[in-house]
Amino acid sequence: MILAKVRQAVIKQFVTIAMPNMQRLFFPAKEARNFAQWCKEKPQVTGTDYRLDTYLNNKGAPEVQTESFFQDIAAQLKVGAVGTVTISRPLKYKNKKEYILDGPGAADLNNRIEKIDFTGDSYGKINLKSLTIVELVVRRGTDRGLLIQLSNCRVGKITVTKQPGVEATSFIITSCNIGTFVMESEAIRDMEVTNGCILNFRCPAPDAKNPFMGSVSFKDVFFPRDTKNHLLTGPQPYRNLRAHLRKLENTPAANLFHGAELAVERENDTWTNQAFSKIYEVLADFGGSVLRPLLWWLLLFALSILVVLNNGGVVKAINEQNVYVGWREVLVSDGIYTSLVSAFYVCIQAVVNPLGIFGYKALLIPVSPWVAMWLSFHSVISLVLIALLIVALRRRFKIQQSTA
Repeated sequence: MILAKVRQAVIKQFVTIAMPNMQRLFFPAKEARNFAQWCKEKPQVTGTDYRLDTYLNNKGAPEVQTESFFQDIAAQLKVGAVGTVTISRPLKYKNKKEYILDGPGAADLNNRIEKIDFTGDSYGKINLKSLTIVELVVRRGTDRGLLIQLSNCRVGKITVTKQPGVEATSFIITSCNIGTFVMESEAIRDMEVTNGCILNFRCPAPDAKNPFMGSVSFKDVFFPRDTKNHLLTGPQPYRNLRAHLRKLENTPAANLFHGAELAVERENDTWTNQAFSKIYEVLADFGGSVLRPLLWWLLLFALSILVVLNNGGVVKAINEQNVYVGWREVLVSDGIYTSLVSAFYVCIQAVVNPLGIFGYKALLIPVSPWVAMWLSFHSVISLVLIALLIVALRRRFKIQQSTA
């Protein structure tokens, strides 16, 4: 009864912790594939155009007229599409620090905005929520900063350009699907992306000026690792991004794109290299994940305990006196506790002394020869996982060998 509860607890813990990671690893995001199809096929629709400078030519406080501008766009999106939204004036006033454009939801593909164009003297802060936008363009001409927040949006293409003397633009992107992100040199100040997906990039070559000027982070963002189901045409965009991020000493983000780059490269590789590449990706994300080899190691350890418990357990290895004293007595007592401790012992023994390399005088041995074979396999795989964990830790924390 107690043993059955232990099995259930181990399985439940695995499902809770490991399955979400395994699902993201083995099953391509269906939502991302559907979105890629939308980016390729999106039909043209006609809608009303809106210009901020037209509203500001009216009488009234500029912050009030700007608020009315965004309210009218939101009202139009409830009944139909919007054409081009041109924002060429400030979005920051003494009494108004931020403007919000809240749409009907990114799932509504008909009530959408064809284009949002940030141009001229646009600066300040804007929050775009629950919108479907075919194209978003930033081509400002002011030395004041602009922060664009995107939340729960669907954007076909984002293009960020920068002229000399113009301040770079910052982005905070949360739970958004983005088709292609185009960025010129020194165009982006800070960029924070959480959840959602970005299906393709276009950025300067590694020897050109960096498109990023400040902090860049990606968390739980889906980047395609194949060229068949998404907008990506090859590994070069990832190579460019990795090179620029490494120049900024941004190791976590650079490792992220390094893994995606290697996954795309294997499409044209030999089948043997493809097989080893896939195994390396599954076990450690090409050395970019510290958590993944640790999870695999814990899963293997828990599985080995269950294998031992369900195949006769263990018996005491015979020695001259045939008697255990001190802490070893717990290994030969009666009860479920002894079974669990004994199973744990033989599994940890397979890890700390794989294949008996450091001398082999075991206190306990498995009853079944098949379990003994399994523990030998466990030893080899554990060594591999520990090595992958060390590689990932070294890469993540930039531990370098001394050159002295």
